[in-house]
Amino acid sequence: MQCANCGFENLPGLAACARCMSTLCLDAFAVEPPRAGRGRLRTRGARWFHRWVGGMPDFRAWWRQLRIVIPEPLDWRALAWSFIPGLGHLKTRRTLGQLLLPAWLLLFACTLLTLGSTLSWWFLTAMIAVHALAVTTLFASNLAYERTVVRAVFGLLLFFSLQFLVYQPSVWFCSRFVVAVPIQMARGGEVVQAGDGLLCEGAWLRPEQFARGDIVLYSIDDMYADGFIIRSGSNVDRVIGIPGDHVRRAEGVLTVNGEPVPPKMLPIGDLPALGPLDLPLGPGQYAIFTTVGRMTFFGPARPQLPPYVARHLTVVNDDHIVGRVLYRIRPWSRIGRIGQPEGS
Repeated sequence: MQCANCGFENLPGLAACARCMSTLCLDAFAVEPPRAGRGRLRTRGARWFHRWVGGMPDFRAWWRQLRIVIPEPLDWRALAWSFIPGLGHLKTRRTLGQLLLPAWLLLFACTLLTLGSTLSWWFLTAMIAVHALAVTTLFASNLAYERTVVRAVFGLLLFFSLQFLVYQPSVWFCSRFVVAVPIQMARGGEVVQAGDGLLCEGAWLRPEQFARGDIVLYSIDDMYADGFIIRSGSNVDRVIGIPGDHVRRAEGVLTVNGEPVPPKMLPIGDLPALGPLDLPLGPGQYAIFTTVGRMTFFGPARPQLPPYVARHLTVVNDDHIVGRVLYRIRPWSRIGRIGQPEGS
């Protein structure tokens, strides 16, 4: 029996063949499918994505290798809380934290109390050592598989990592707000004395312009004046003149814009005997006495004089001033704001 549609010999009893009854009809086909154009943005993006994904490392293989280096499981919760030494131990009920946390807090307090001194640096180093010890104890089960040399290297790397990646950036950040100033030598006066520890404004807190009478921390470069050399260094003293002022010294009287300088505006040390002085100040210039200046005479007239400490009225640019000195933290018997009576 033939198919009624195409004439194909069909099975008996069927009006249409199986080919005509099928819903799939292939009229034509291509051996190679059409390819997308090379210049299309979508195609180029897809190719770049597949190339990037295909080039990614197998992190699962890295993890398997890491598991070989760290055979014992780590307490990641304790490690996360160990940003303060001993806190991770206490969070995970390790009794060692009862020793590490108070030791670190005590060293932290001692560091603050001795700011600006060499002793403060030693306390800070001890803080880092306690922090490294606290983290190292969390790796104790894995370090037990290693030799003593490997354990020592691990501890040193951890110590220096904490120092350069955590503590030094923290100290730098804090110094943008407050700067510790140790006074090793001072000439006369009751405001600042040798052995004082002062706190000064940092770069982010200093005012745009300083006022007369402000006690500031500033630096000076090597200067040559009146037959001597003033060596570079940092000093603390009071601002005598601000930009636009005219500082003069005549007949033994120091004046600013024609007005005598009041006693509370004079330098914090003894006022040296100055000769005639006429000093106009331009934009960004301040007149300040150098509290400590290492001066060396030169020239044929005075070749035999050794270096000695003296004072000189110096013009200091604004970018050489760190900030105002506001507070004394050492000694404890004289703690208080600078320029105020003791105990106030």
